[in-house]
Amino acid sequence: MIKRIPEADWKSLVPYLMQDPLRNYFNLLGICSTKQVHESIFGQYDDGALTGLLFKRFTGTLKFYAADNFDSDEMVEFLRKLDFMSLISPYSCCSLLDKKNLFKSRKEGSKLAVLNKQLFNTEELNGFDIRELTEAHLEEITGIYAKVFKSFASKDVMRERIVTGRGRAFGLYFEGELASVAQTDFEMKDKALIVGVATEPQYQRKGFGTGLVSYVINILLTEGKTPMLEYEDPIAGNVYEKLGFEVIDATWHYQKTT
Repeated sequence: MIKRIPEADWKSLVPYLMQDPLRNYFNLLGICSTKQVHESIFGQYDDGALTGLLFKRFTGTLKFYAADNFDSDEMVEFLRKLDFMSLISPYSCCSLLDKKNLFKSRKEGSKLAVLNKQLFNTEELNGFDIRELTEAHLEEITGIYAKVFKSFASKDVMRERIVTGRGRAFGLYFEGELASVAQTDFEMKDKALIVGVATEPQYQRKGFGTGLVSYVINILLTEGKTPMLEYEDPIAGNVYEKLGFEVIDATWHYQKTT
């Protein structure tokens, strides 16, 4: 059975989504954001157990996440009747839908990766000036992001992340200036996402981003947390691969057949 979930119950979906924060990062951000991004959310249920979720955004885009045992036939029939422009989903979730002649086009998006490596040699990081950042550094952080990213989380989202302890921010300084930034988000007892990795254009290709991410990885591993991240840039992907990240999935973008 697929039904619309009342807006008052959206927050209750967070524990379900946190079972797989890597595949649900943007779904979690949407629910936790102070700015409403979802027009509606639909859930698929089997004997009362949630097996799949559709997040319909005001942009007309659907985000899809499902467990292994979701009813693909029922989901396809529901999607055929639903008004939407495009669908984005991890391929592991939508591979069954992809075989149902529901979409007219498709393309691969970002990669989802999990670290498969032990601690880095801390001596290699001793030459870097790395500090944990606070909300007082948000202007500097967003200043770097504005030069590197086409879009990024708002200062309110980053402030909430830091203030609530949901995540942390770290910066690498060079000659007293913030040169590189990396953050964590949706940290759990055994896992954490690394997000918002960026380096000032003038300081790129100096190993600053690699050193900072290595530092964050060491902190998370020491705390018993497996680092995970999502990326699109193949150049960044090469760096992450050298750091020990392995791609386990990818997001795919689909256009609905009219």
